[in-house]
Order: sequence, then structure tokens, then C-alpha cells
Amino acid sequence: MDPSCVGQVVSCRVEVDSDELVVRWGTSVVARHVLSPGATEAVWDPDHRAAAEAIALGRSRPPLRLVPPAAEPAITAPASPPLELGPGDYDVDAPDLDARYGACGCQGAGA
Repeated sequence: MDPSCVGQVVSCRVEVDSDELVVRWGTSVVARHVLSPGATEAVWDPDHRAAAEAIALGRSRPPLRLVPPAAEPAITAPASPPLELGPGDYDVDAPDLDARYGACGCQGAGA
């Protein structure tokens, strides 16, 4: 496989009744390998392995540091004025669901 794919997401596929492994990086085929029947150990091309190890070991990351937990901020809800609806009748009748959606005929007891 192309050593520049180290750390990238690749897809690996072996067709049914095939002994060839195809590795894709995006839409590009980056490797084709013939599988060895019964192989249990990884098989590396020596040049690819050296390049992959150099890439993987050459990465530098900032050192980890402990970050203390932040103090919980006090949550205060802003004062809101009362809702004024003005004059009027705000009583609402219960909806007639049978009239709107049609009755199923059951009595609500699972019958």
C-alpha cells in the first residue's frame, strides 16, 4: 500500500471467490495484493514498511497536559415579564379526534 496513506481511512475489499485484496483511498486504487492461502502473519514490502514506519514515527504531537476542571458557572435565568394576553376568551374546547382522524372502533382496552 502507498505509505502516504498512513493514518488515512482506506477501504479494503476481497471479491467473492477471489484471492486479490484491493485497497482504495477515496476513489483511487492504492494497492492490489494476492492473498496467500492460510497466511496468518502480516506480509510487508520492506520498502513500504520502512517508509510507513518513518511517517508514523516522524509525527510530532504536543505533549499532553492536565487541564483542571472549570468551576461551574452560576446559572441565573434572566427575569422575564409576565405574559399579558389582553382581553378575550382563552378557553379552548378539547379537540374531537374522532371527527378529525376517524374512529378505529376500539374501546381503548386493546380489544
